[in-house]
Amino acid sequence: MILDKDDITGALLHDLAHKIRYKVDAALRPYDLTRISWHALGIIARNKDLSQSDLAEELELGAATVGKLVDRLVEKKLVVRLPDPSDRRVYRLRATPRARGLLRKVDPVGRALKEEMLKELGPKEREKLKDLLLKLKMGLVKSDNPAEHKGRHCK
Repeated sequence: MILDKDDITGALLHDLAHKIRYKVDAALRPYDLTRISWHALGIIARNKDLSQSDLAEELELGAATVGKLVDRLVEKKLVVRLPDPSDRRVYRLRATPRARGLLRKVDPVGRALKEEMLKELGPKEREKLKDLLLKLKMGLVKSDNPAEHKGRHCK
């Protein structure tokens, strides 16, 4: 594949992902957010009292990485850790009012980025692109380890 000069799909996907990460990071910098912290905040805000392990699963990251991420969000007063009433080893995460306000401020930035990235595509092409990317992701998730994945990440 790497030697086939006409097979540029992998390179295009890599380049596209890199450009998207760069643009998102640059747009979030004034808000003191990273892509992953923005993503995590959105997940936490949408899911009342999510556990750290649930967040790690949603983000597809390891527990230690998510623990450090949550530590930073707690330091910034964007998330609070609450003890789980039924399991003292578990913390539940809740977005603070400050986080919800920040997410409302950043929402138009995210919408503008999405529109900029998809401006060359019409509504049907956008829907088809989404379907195709989800199909690719579901195929990769299934091939990883079917027992570990419940389809959560491919909705």
